[in-house]
Order: sequence, then C-alpha cells, then structure tokens
Amino acid sequence: MKRVNAVLKNELFRRALAKIEEGEEGRVFCRHGLPHLLDTARIMSILALKEGKALPQEEIYACALLHDIGRESGAEHASKSAALAEKILPQCGFDEKESARICGAIAEHGHDKTGNSELADLLCRADRLSRPCFACAAAGDCYWIKKNAEIVI
Repeated sequence: MKRVNAVLKNELFRRALAKIEEGEEGRVFCRHGLPHLLDTARIMSILALKEGKALPQEEIYACALLHDIGRESGAEHASKSAALAEKILPQCGFDEKESARICGAIAEHGHDKTGNSELADLLCRADRLSRPCFACAAAGDCYWIKKNAEIVI
C-alpha cells in the first residue's frame, strides 16, 4: 500500500481535501472528507472480495481516495476529480494503464448505468453504501431518493 500512502501524503491531494473540508464545515448532510473516502475504499474492497473480483487493492484504495477530490468545484465533480487524479497518480507511482483504469472509474462514478468498468461499478455502489442514512439527523431533508435504511453489504 506504499502508493496509496503516497496519495494520502500528496500535496495536491491534501490541498484539495482541505478545500473540501473547509467548504463543508457546518454542512448537515453527508460530507466528503477522509472518513468518507476511507469508508468507500473499505466497502469497495469488501465487495470485490465477496464477488470474487480480482482487482488490485492499491487501485481500489486509490480510486476511492480520489473519487470526490474535485468536489470543491461544484455538483458535477466526477470529471474534475478524474482530472486531478490524472495529475496525482503518476506522482505516486501508478503507471499509465493503472491511472487510466482509476481515472476512468472516477469519471464514471456519478453515472448509475450498465457498461461501467468493474472498478467504476464497485466505486458507485460503495460510495452509496458508505452513507449511514438510517442514523442521519438530516435524512428527512436529504435530496437522495434511495436512502440507506439499514446496513447491507
């Protein structure tokens, strides 16, 4: 997980994450800071193991850590996150093929559609499953149509 730790220490990643956390200070709805990113990574990993998908753990974790990093730019953040990931991943030792898979999954993660890559499919599902709607004080005001009413994996 050396390269994943390099992502966590990457200056561009840290600056973008700090901007997101600053922008979401006082937010009553789900936040997009490091706890969410790590929850998403862990759920992706569990789903991959449960479903027998042979995806590298470093790609899973890098994908999850970077999937919301462009969020400071507004609601349509998937493409911005992928563009930032494209800069960060090579600095952390990921090669072109790995970076392309990760960035592709990040760019697709906002789209609930068939045809996504395995990595994008896992990311999309884990991103949603990471939200504890059943314990959220703001659930009644949330715009999400499909809320997580219970823990599932």
